[in-house]
Amino acid sequence: MNEEVSKSPTEEHETDDAETLRKQREELKELHERLEAEAREFEQIHEDYFAYQQNVLKMELQAAEALDRAVQAAMYGKFIDIIENAFNGLNNDVVSREAEPAEEYPSCYEEEVGTPPYSPQLPLLDVEDLEDDDFDSTFISPADNPLFYEMGPETLPHIPGSLRLSFRLPSPFFDGLQDNWYHFDCFWIKLRDEINESSIRGIENLRWEDTERIRGMMTEHVATPSRTPSKVEVKAEYAKSAVGKCFLCLEKVPKGDVKLGLKNSWYHYDCFPKDAANFKGSAKDIKGYHLLNDEDQERLQKTFPTENNENGEPSVKRTRIIEAAATPKRAPEDPKNKRQIKKQSEEMWTLRELFSDLKKAQMHDLLDYNRYHPPRKGGESACLDRLVDMAMFGVPAECEKCGHMGTIIYSTSEHAYRCSGNISEYTKCTFVAKQPKRTAFKMPKALQEDHPDLAKFHKRKTSNRIYPTFFESQTIVDVPSTSSRPSNIYKSSSMREKAPIYVKRGCAVDPDCDDYQQYHVYLDKEDGNRAWQTTLGVADAQSNRNSYYKLQLVQHDKRDKFMLFRSWGRIGTNQGGCKTESYGSDLDSAKAEFVKQFRDKSGNEWGREFVKRAGFMDLLEMEVLHDRSDKGQKLSVENSKSKLHKSIKELIAMLFDVDAMKDCMKEMEIDMEKLPLGKLSRKHILNAYSILTELQNAMSGKSVNQDVILDATNRFYTLIPHDTGMEAVVKLDNEIIIKEKTELLDNLLEIQLAYTIIKREEDDELDPIDQSYAKLNAKMEVLDKGTPEFQHILKYVSNTHASTHDTYTLDIKDVYKVHRAGEEERYTSQLHNKKLLWHGSRLTNYVGILTQGLRIAPPEAPVTGYMFGKGIYFADMVSKSANYCHALEKEGLLLLCEVALGNQQEEVHAKMITKLNRGKHSCKGLGLTYPNPKEDFTTEDRVVIPFGRAMTAPPNPKKPLDLLYNEYIVYDVNQVKIKYLVRAKFNPTITLL
Repeated sequence: MNEEVSKSPTEEHETDDAETLRKQREELKELHERLEAEAREFEQIHEDYFAYQQNVLKMELQAAEALDRAVQAAMYGKFIDIIENAFNGLNNDVVSREAEPAEEYPSCYEEEVGTPPYSPQLPLLDVEDLEDDDFDSTFISPADNPLFYEMGPETLPHIPGSLRLSFRLPSPFFDGLQDNWYHFDCFWIKLRDEINESSIRGIENLRWEDTERIRGMMTEHVATPSRTPSKVEVKAEYAKSAVGKCFLCLEKVPKGDVKLGLKNSWYHYDCFPKDAANFKGSAKDIKGYHLLNDEDQERLQKTFPTENNENGEPSVKRTRIIEAAATPKRAPEDPKNKRQIKKQSEEMWTLRELFSDLKKAQMHDLLDYNRYHPPRKGGESACLDRLVDMAMFGVPAECEKCGHMGTIIYSTSEHAYRCSGNISEYTKCTFVAKQPKRTAFKMPKALQEDHPDLAKFHKRKTSNRIYPTFFESQTIVDVPSTSSRPSNIYKSSSMREKAPIYVKRGCAVDPDCDDYQQYHVYLDKEDGNRAWQTTLGVADAQSNRNSYYKLQLVQHDKRDKFMLFRSWGRIGTNQGGCKTESYGSDLDSAKAEFVKQFRDKSGNEWGREFVKRAGFMDLLEMEVLHDRSDKGQKLSVENSKSKLHKSIKELIAMLFDVDAMKDCMKEMEIDMEKLPLGKLSRKHILNAYSILTELQNAMSGKSVNQDVILDATNRFYTLIPHDTGMEAVVKLDNEIIIKEKTELLDNLLEIQLAYTIIKREEDDELDPIDQSYAKLNAKMEVLDKGTPEFQHILKYVSNTHASTHDTYTLDIKDVYKVHRAGEEERYTSQLHNKKLLWHGSRLTNYVGILTQGLRIAPPEAPVTGYMFGKGIYFADMVSKSANYCHALEKEGLLLLCEVALGNQQEEVHAKMITKLNRGKHSCKGLGLTYPNPKEDFTTEDRVVIPFGRAMTAPPNPKKPLDLLYNEYIVYDVNQVKIKYLVRAKFNPTITLL
């Protein structure tokens, strides 16, 4: 009988644990085997990919060889056939490959104006494989390239280590310059003008043989007779088929025959309308000339000879050009300097090859070891440039101007050392030197032991950098002609048709955003309804930057859908771009990207107090709008049911015209589409005043610090963005420009106030005209033209139009009697010497003037912006004030004010008055021409109307007068009472161009 042995609970538990452990081991074993299989599969994929890359490189080399054969064959008329054959097989193999981002692949091309970026289908090499460190351009279709016309969008690659040259042009895609790269031989075909070594950025970083190769081509190119570019472009090419017809005779052009093109029309060679085309160039100016064989080139030269004079001989001007070109204007070389430069170049390239053995991390560590930060762009090539420079000549010491260490680097554009640090949050350091102070280059012992050849070179004695002597006598030239530049970027964006703006919940989605009509700016309810939008700006007179950057997180009006909109570029041009990214219902991801972009561009965290940081953009504070569009807000007099006089209704429509305000700001070079200044805050404008005051103080001393001027200039244009097109912002370095900008801010302040008043809440039950009239807080009545008051004003206008202001006449349309609320009570009527005087201003300023009265410039404004200091200015000559209306060929408004002058402080020339002399109540600048005081008229209220005919003051050698006309200035707003508003038409007396 078998007896079962019972197990204790402990033994049963141990058995279960063992079983579990066994299963886990089996699972781990299976997982390990699966990972090994996947690793083998990945390794096979990697090997296949490596083989593919090798095949691609081989095909690229074949394509390059095909190009060389094609260029040579072009001399014999076989160019097209060879190029087509070379590409047909290559494209069949690689055309299905997914296109890579275009900006990563340099290729030989010529820009075609207006063509958007594209992705080449050829597997081109990455730019890091090339010996160039500052490639950041985006590529455009090469349809106009003389070597690749009518070959589709494909372009030939640059081979690693090959020498290439570029034209630096304003980029259509961002506010800056981009390199347009060409193969070495293609570059000289494209080049039209004479260049020199100083004009080539980076020439000193090339190998000596490459430098000599370029210099040889310069001499050869300059020796070619100079070509005079023609405004009319003529093209020449071989007909590729017998399908195309001649534009003149309508007969087909046989295949292989030379045909000539003018604009979009093609002609037989003999049918080309040479005289009607008005082509002034020579045969070599014809596009495609270099691709014809010798016989056809000679034929073209006979048809389009060098310009001749009336006697049939080459013109003197042309002869001089040829002679000058045949004898290059090059500074004589110093043999000793040339030997030194050659030795220096060879040593630098030896060092470069030694440093190239280091890993990228080692390069960064070595730069850090010498207190230099690794470059942010340019990759290993940029690191090598700095390491070679420091090892050869020593490590530049801290900057003498800004005090920063590790910021002085060699500039291949200026052929000198420049500091890349900052003297303020807005301005780069201006330090430049040929031979900056240096310290010894250091290498860690461990690195010296691992790289003994580099250590030997490192122990050599450093020396000063040697510069070619011809750099001193050469001037950098701007080579590319305007015909080769993308002309569309010069056009202001205002030339495009404006899309309507929809204001929702106080914000307007940018019209460039996809489906912007269906979206509104996202408001964060958990953060006080903060609007997730921002506008950033930066202006730099030194580097010619005038950029903006917009960010908006938008939400669909009806769906749970979010998008992030970004736009960037140069203010006042089409140079730039925009991007709309959809995030579906993923609000968190959209927020995260918004925060990241804001941090990258401003250096600040979103939601925290903004602080301007060096090297980053500044924040432009925008005011919240009302939920309605500016478009369509013009007041209609015809449709108005208001009972106001028709003339007053017309006046109200003029005053409250938002489009007129925008036009006014455009006249002052303000870009209203990119940065609508009507919505800028008063704080921004006052800050700009403070900058002008700072500039005034900086220029008042004996010596002017140009760094202070540059920094203030950058801050001003960043706060108040200007539309300067492609031109650099004007440096604020003299009193004249400061006065102009002060006047600009005066007008902007008035417009900002007017815009605020216009956008106030309205009563929908009232007529729009009546609502706007009520906002003025003033009563107006039309003055009857038959009354003595009107006749006095008419006489005042007629008699006091100055002879020097003869470019226009004034036609009085209406006069309005004005009663501003509360002004009568504030007016200091007890003062004697009251006069009725003129005051002129832009039409856009009158909403603020009628609402709040005439005001004195704020404390932040500079006193130099005003002839007799900060005050309210008046005149007794109507045209003196009318000039400030800026209303030529339009209607303008003038004020007639009762001014309590009291005791006058008389001045014969401009004087900066901050406080009147004791016992004086106003200032009078004495002018040479003034109304005859014997013809003055005094009203019942004892107010003098100086409407006498103009007369000239007799000469007084003891008291010479600088002013042409009288100026009256009061420094207390309570000494002014607005009496009349005069509406006048400004009729030009000369024909305006």
